[in-house]
Amino acid sequence: FWEQTLIKALMEEMTSELEEGVFVTEPEIQHYYQQLGVKATFQIAKTTDKAAMDQLLEKVRKGESIPWEQKLGPVAYDDLPMGMLMAVFPLPVGESRVIQEGGGYYLVQVSAKEPASPPPLAEIREEIRSQIKQAKQRMAFEHWLKEIRGKAKIEIELQPPPGKVSP
Repeated sequence: FWEQTLIKALMEEMTSELEEGVFVTEPEIQHYYQQLGVKATFQIAKTTDKAAMDQLLEKVRKGESIPWEQKLGPVAYDDLPMGMLMAVFPLPVGESRVIQEGGGYYLVQVSAKEPASPPPLAEIREEIRSQIKQAKQRMAFEHWLKEIRGKAKIEIELQPPPGKVSP
């Protein structure tokens, strides 16, 4: 219980620090808003094998067809969860990129784009600012957590079964 309380307090403190230390610039807001003027459709292939992903990417670059596992879209920029697909959203139609996430590899290709009509920027400026700030905070937190895990020294003490003496 005590460890959980300490971890919770640490997380709350880190969240508070991130809220104060993350800023959103006007060019970031403008870029986000520009992306709202487009809806994109993606084709996705995934694997856990890096060599297999390299082969798929090579085929796509040569113009060969591959077995796409999923089609997503058309979706607007703000329909996507911050992260993986946002990295490929700005790519032109026909472009592909490999993204590694959570132990898997994803080949994502932009297969189509169509215009969209977002509300005027003045109406959604604060919502955009909030979205960008939350994404930056989440990325900073994940980076911090990754650093902490990398530095952690974990020792597991095995208790001998009752009635046995440890060496």
